[in-house]
Amino acid sequence: MIRYILKKLRLIIFKKYREKKIANLISEEILKLTSDKKKYTVLDYGSGMQPDTILFICENLKKSKFNFTFECYDFYNDKQIKHLNKINYNINFFSLSSFPNSNNYDFSLIVDVLHHIDMKNYDTHNLILQKLKKYSHYIFIKDHFQYGFLSNIILRIMDFIGNYYNNVYLPNKYFTVNEFNFFINKLSFNEIKRIDNIYYYKKFWLFFSNPKLHFLSILKEK
Repeated sequence: MIRYILKKLRLIIFKKYREKKIANLISEEILKLTSDKKKYTVLDYGSGMQPDTILFICENLKKSKFNFTFECYDFYNDKQIKHLNKINYNINFFSLSSFPNSNNYDFSLIVDVLHHIDMKNYDTHNLILQKLKKYSHYIFIKDHFQYGFLSNIILRIMDFIGNYYNNVYLPNKYFTVNEFNFFINKLSFNEIKRIDNIYYYKKFWLFFSNPKLHFLSILKEK
């Protein structure tokens, strides 16, 4: 019952505003990185049970002059994959257990995923990024920064409201700026752009809307 109430409350209050803002930003940045090539592939790693962001990205990019194909991976079972592929005919959904070892992607997206992996160490994060780096031209990481106790509490409240009904791991900590810088440098990434001044929530939502708590990092192998 609590999960159902949170799901409905989130939809009523936020109305997918955040998902549309993220999708619009990522779509704009992807189009800035396109060239004379006509076909592009987009991977969404950890697309979730309500993959609204990638759906909005798909809608945005389908309006461009380029041909985009989309692949989404998460811990889906066969029933969930069948349902998602039925209602989202422009996107292909797969289980992470079948993630390929040969596909090449022009753009790989990891949207608010990394902080849902145990942040005590970054071993799993490293493995994911190393794998994606091998098969991706550009990697987009959308995630959160914490700056101390108060920002940590705010982010945990946001995650509880936004993700408890999905039964995902709710984090105890998030990246600091220094930790994230060390993380991407260790993996030999070149950060070609970082965007951390965007309001993903309407300003009257007070502390939820603080743009310092959110960032988008666009990476490429050095």
